[in-house]
Amino acid sequence: VNDSYVNLSQDNVRGIDYTLRYARDIGTARLRINGQVTQYLEQSSKLFADDPLDEVNGTLNNPKFTGAFDATLQWHEWRLRYGVEWIDGMDSTTYLGLDPATSTYIFHVPDYFTHSLSVQWIGDEFGITLGVRNLTDRKPPQISSGAYNRVGNAPLYSGYDYVGRSFFIN
Repeated sequence: VNDSYVNLSQDNVRGIDYTLRYARDIGTARLRINGQVTQYLEQSSKLFADDPLDEVNGTLNNPKFTGAFDATLQWHEWRLRYGVEWIDGMDSTTYLGLDPATSTYIFHVPDYFTHSLSVQWIGDEFGITLGVRNLTDRKPPQISSGAYNRVGNAPLYSGYDYVGRSFFIN
Protein backbone atom coordinates (compact mmCIF):
# COMPACT_ATOMS: atom_id res chain seq x y z
CA VAL A 1 0.00 0.00 0.00
CA ASN A 2 1.42 3.39 -1.00
CA ASP A 3 -0.33 6.28 0.74
CA SER A 4 2.10 9.12 -0.02
CA TYR A 5 1.20 12.78 -0.41
CA VAL A 6 -0.20 13.72 -3.82
CA ASN A 7 -0.14 17.27 -5.17
CA LEU A 8 -3.18 18.81 -6.78
CA SER A 9 -3.37 18.76 -10.56
CA GLN A 10 -5.03 22.19 -10.56
CA ASP A 11 -5.82 24.78 -7.90
CA ASN A 12 -7.69 27.99 -8.78
CA VAL A 13 -8.29 30.99 -6.56
CA ARG A 14 -9.63 34.18 -8.14
CA GLY A 15 -10.88 37.24 -6.36
CA ILE A 16 -10.95 40.98 -5.98
CA ASP A 17 -9.27 42.96 -3.21
CA TYR A 18 -10.89 46.23 -2.17
CA THR A 19 -9.04 48.82 -0.08
CA LEU A 20 -10.36 52.12 1.23
CA ARG A 21 -8.47 54.64 3.37
CA TYR A 22 -9.71 57.91 4.82
CA ALA A 23 -7.57 60.34 6.81
CA ARG A 24 -8.45 63.67 8.35
CA ASP A 25 -7.03 66.13 10.84
CA ILE A 26 -9.28 66.85 13.80
CA GLY A 27 -7.73 69.78 15.64
CA THR A 28 -4.25 68.61 16.64
CA ALA A 29 -5.17 64.91 16.20
CA ARG A 30 -5.16 62.77 13.06
CA LEU A 31 -7.89 60.21 12.30
CA ARG A 32 -7.16 57.37 9.87
CA ILE A 33 -9.74 54.76 8.84
CA ASN A 34 -8.82 51.69 6.76
CA GLY A 35 -10.98 49.02 5.20
CA GLN A 36 -9.81 45.96 3.31
CA VAL A 37 -12.16 43.35 1.86
CA THR A 38 -11.36 40.29 -0.25
CA GLN A 39 -14.12 38.89 -2.43
CA TYR A 40 -13.38 35.38 -3.68
CA LEU A 41 -14.93 34.71 -7.08
CA GLU A 42 -13.61 31.16 -7.39
CA GLN A 43 -11.96 28.60 -5.10
CA SER A 44 -11.67 25.31 -6.93
CA SER A 45 -9.28 22.41 -7.36
CA LYS A 46 -8.93 18.94 -8.80
CA LEU A 47 -6.67 16.11 -7.71
CA PHE A 48 -6.05 14.50 -11.11
CA ALA A 49 -5.92 16.11 -14.54
CA ASP A 50 -9.02 14.26 -15.80
CA ASP A 51 -11.12 15.04 -12.67
CA PRO A 52 -13.78 17.78 -12.80
CA LEU A 53 -13.05 20.99 -10.90
CA ASP A 54 -14.40 20.91 -7.35
CA GLU A 55 -15.81 24.40 -6.63
CA VAL A 56 -15.84 25.11 -2.88
CA ASN A 57 -16.33 28.90 -2.77
CA GLY A 58 -18.60 29.71 0.18
CA THR A 59 -18.29 26.30 1.83
CA LEU A 60 -16.67 25.74 5.24
CA ASN A 61 -13.05 26.99 5.32
CA ASN A 62 -13.59 28.83 2.01
CA PRO A 63 -15.48 32.09 2.69
CA LYS A 64 -16.69 34.24 -0.19
CA PHE A 65 -15.66 37.40 1.70
CA THR A 66 -13.17 38.36 4.40
CA GLY A 67 -12.32 41.80 5.70
CA ALA A 68 -10.34 43.90 8.13
CA PHE A 69 -11.29 47.38 9.31
CA ASP A 70 -9.49 49.72 11.68
CA ALA A 71 -9.58 53.29 12.94
CA THR A 72 -6.58 55.03 14.49
CA LEU A 73 -6.59 58.36 16.29
CA GLN A 74 -3.12 59.88 16.67
CA TRP A 75 -2.50 62.79 19.02
CA HIS A 76 1.11 63.87 19.53
CA GLU A 77 2.96 60.75 20.81
CA TRP A 78 -0.27 58.80 21.47
CA ARG A 79 -2.21 56.45 19.19
CA LEU A 80 -5.53 54.80 19.95
CA ARG A 81 -6.53 51.98 17.56
CA TYR A 82 -9.74 49.99 17.19
CA GLY A 83 -9.91 47.08 14.72
CA VAL A 84 -12.41 44.53 13.45
CA GLU A 85 -11.71 41.34 11.50
CA TRP A 86 -14.58 39.70 9.62
CA ILE A 87 -15.14 36.31 7.99
CA ASP A 88 -18.27 35.80 5.91
CA GLY A 89 -20.66 33.01 6.91
CA MET A 90 -20.11 29.67 5.17
CA ASP A 91 -22.37 26.72 4.36
CA SER A 92 -21.41 23.20 3.24
CA THR A 93 -24.81 21.55 3.76
CA THR A 94 -25.74 21.32 0.07
CA TYR A 95 -22.12 20.70 -0.97
CA LEU A 96 -22.09 17.59 1.24
CA GLY A 97 -25.35 16.36 -0.33
CA LEU A 98 -27.52 17.09 2.70
CA ASP A 99 -31.01 18.58 2.62
CA PRO A 100 -30.94 21.77 4.75
CA ALA A 101 -34.64 21.34 5.56
CA THR A 102 -34.28 17.86 7.07
CA SER A 103 -30.63 17.40 8.04
CA THR A 104 -29.75 17.35 11.73
CA TYR A 105 -26.06 17.96 10.96
CA ILE A 106 -24.60 21.44 11.33
CA PHE A 107 -22.28 22.33 8.46
CA HIS A 108 -22.97 26.05 8.28
CA VAL A 109 -21.54 28.93 10.28
CA PRO A 110 -22.62 32.59 10.64
CA ASP A 111 -20.46 35.66 10.00
CA TYR A 112 -17.58 35.83 12.48
CA PHE A 113 -16.20 39.07 13.93
CA THR A 114 -13.30 39.74 16.30
CA HIS A 115 -12.51 43.16 17.75
CA SER A 116 -9.22 44.55 19.02
CA LEU A 117 -8.23 47.69 20.87
CA SER A 118 -4.81 49.18 21.66
CA VAL A 119 -3.16 52.32 22.94
CA GLN A 120 0.39 53.25 21.98
CA TRP A 121 2.92 55.83 23.11
CA ILE A 122 5.97 56.53 20.95
CA GLY A 123 8.83 58.55 22.42
CA ASP A 124 12.22 59.56 21.03
CA GLU A 125 14.05 56.47 22.34
CA PHE A 126 11.32 53.81 22.69
CA GLY A 127 7.60 53.13 22.47
CA ILE A 128 5.08 51.02 24.32
CA THR A 129 1.84 49.42 23.17
CA LEU A 130 -0.90 47.97 25.40
CA GLY A 131 -3.91 46.20 23.99
CA VAL A 132 -6.46 43.45 23.87
CA ARG A 133 -7.22 41.07 21.01
CA ASN A 134 -10.67 39.50 20.65
CA LEU A 135 -12.13 42.14 22.94
CA THR A 136 -15.56 40.47 23.15
CA ASP A 137 -14.04 36.97 23.72
CA ARG A 138 -15.81 35.63 20.62
CA LYS A 139 -15.71 31.84 20.35
CA PRO A 140 -15.43 30.07 16.98
CA PRO A 141 -18.70 28.61 15.65
CA GLN A 142 -19.43 24.91 16.09
CA ILE A 143 -20.06 22.27 13.42
CA SER A 144 -20.91 18.57 13.41
CA SER A 145 -18.21 15.93 13.18
CA GLY A 146 -17.59 13.69 10.22
CA ALA A 147 -16.76 15.92 7.26
CA TYR A 148 -14.18 18.53 8.34
CA ASN A 149 -11.17 18.70 10.63
CA ARG A 150 -12.07 20.43 13.89
CA VAL A 151 -10.56 22.02 16.98
CA GLY A 152 -12.96 20.81 19.63
CA ASN A 153 -16.28 21.36 17.85
CA ALA A 154 -15.09 24.34 15.77
CA PRO A 155 -13.94 24.03 12.16
CA LEU A 156 -10.16 24.08 11.75
CA TYR A 157 -9.80 27.40 9.91
CA SER A 158 -6.96 29.90 10.24
CA GLY A 159 -9.27 32.92 10.60
CA TYR A 160 -10.90 31.77 13.84
CA ASP A 161 -9.57 32.68 17.28
CA TYR A 162 -9.21 29.50 19.37
CA VAL A 163 -7.41 31.26 22.26
CA GLY A 164 -10.07 33.79 23.25
CA ARG A 165 -9.52 37.24 24.66
CA SER A 166 -5.84 38.02 25.13
CA PHE A 167 -3.95 41.02 26.45
CA PHE A 168 -0.57 42.17 25.23
CA ILE A 169 2.17 44.68 25.95
CA ASN A 170 5.00 45.43 23.54
